[in-house]
Amino acid sequence: MRHLVALALALVTLVAQPRAVRAQDVDTGLLVPEERRSRWAFGIHGVVGNPIGDFARNVDDVFGGQLDVRYALDPWGLLSLRGDLAMGGHGMRQAGGGGLFGWQARATTRNVAGQALVGLELAIPAGPVRPYANAGIGTGWFATQTTFDDRWARRGRNDFTRTHLDDWVAVRTAGGGVRVPIGRGMMLDVAARRAWSGVATYATPADVRTGTTGGIVVSPRRSRTDQWLFSAGLSFGR
Repeated sequence: MRHLVALALALVTLVAQPRAVRAQDVDTGLLVPEERRSRWAFGIHGVVGNPIGDFARNVDDVFGGQLDVRYALDPWGLLSLRGDLAMGGHGMRQAGGGGLFGWQARATTRNVAGQALVGLELAIPAGPVRPYANAGIGTGWFATQTTFDDRWARRGRNDFTRTHLDDWVAVRTAGGGVRVPIGRGMMLDVAARRAWSGVATYATPADVRTGTTGGIVVSPRRSRTDQWLFSAGLSFGR
């Protein structure tokens, strides 16, 4: 009987010990690989772009959104492959067109910019505050567009957009940020990134005007398009 009790206690100890070790690992925030855990993660952010150099003298801040997708290259999530897609706009100007009873049409001109990047991210994937750094390469897109809105037509009819300028440039970025867990699989994500971009052709609101015949006249300019990008949003996944 005594031997049976001793054997039962030994079995209970062997079964309970791995669970206790796992609980201790989680509580202390140790980097324990979990093979069942998905290696995919993604983030949704609001972005403010702050132009630098000649670009800053020509255009205002850019406001937009950003989506990033990450895939961990190791079980801990220390190193990840990262892709980013961002879109934004700046420099809006409106003008009206004459009609029989006053203003009949409205033209809205704005600059639209986007980035598509791929790169690497190095992160500390545990703890209450999780810093990370990343770098990437890709392409940037700049366009000057005018949207004409016929106010006499029914909603959605006779509205069209004309693209005056359309340019692509190479982009290199480096930056970092912090993630703070706020729920199961969800983190607050705040970051800053420096973008080195090539020379692009674009226009400011003052460069777009109505010509003597009533058409839109654009006087483009060229410069490097370097900028700082500041973002805040939510990250989901590991």
